[in-house]
Amino acid sequence: MRTGIGKMDQKDIDRDKLAIAKDRYMKYESVSAIAKDLGIVRTSLQNWVNKEWKAERELARSEMFEDIAKFKKVQFVKLTESAITVLSRALENVVKNKEDITMREARDVAAIMESLDKITRLDDNKPTEIYSQEKVVTVMDLREKLKVDPFITLDKGEYDVIEN
Repeated sequence: MRTGIGKMDQKDIDRDKLAIAKDRYMKYESVSAIAKDLGIVRTSLQNWVNKEWKAERELARSEMFEDIAKFKKVQFVKLTESAITVLSRALENVVKNKEDITMREARDVAAIMESLDKITRLDDNKPTEIYSQEKVVTVMDLREKLKVDPFITLDKGEYDVIEN
C-alpha cells in the first residue's frame, strides 16, 4: 500500500531491509545514511526509529553503561586491595630496615598514610580533599573596589556580602 506521491508506507518496507536497517541503527549509524544505502524513504525509516527502535536502543545503552559501571567498581576494588598491599609492604620495609628513619623516609611514610587515607575515604564515599575558602566582603569594601576600578566584575556567589 502506497501513501503520498513516491513515499512508502511503513508496511511496504521489505522485512530483510528493515532487519538490516534496525541492526545498523542499533550500531548508531545515522538514519539518513541507512535510508540512502538501503533505498528506503528516510521518513518511513524515521517512523520505525521513533515508534519502535529508539526506546530499545536507549535501554540497551543504559544496560551497557550499567555493566561498565559494575566492571569499574570491581576493578577499583581490586586496585584498592593491591595498592593497600603495596603501601603496607613499603611501610613495613621502612620500619624493618632502620631504627633511625631519615626525613625522606618519614615523608614517604606520610605520603603512604595520606594515600591510604584517601583510599579509605573513597571507599566510604567521602571527599579525598577538603577545601574551605570563604570570601567575606562588606558593602564598603565593594564601594572602594568600584572607585578604583569601575569596570571590575565580581562573580555572583563569589562573596558573602555583609552589610554594615
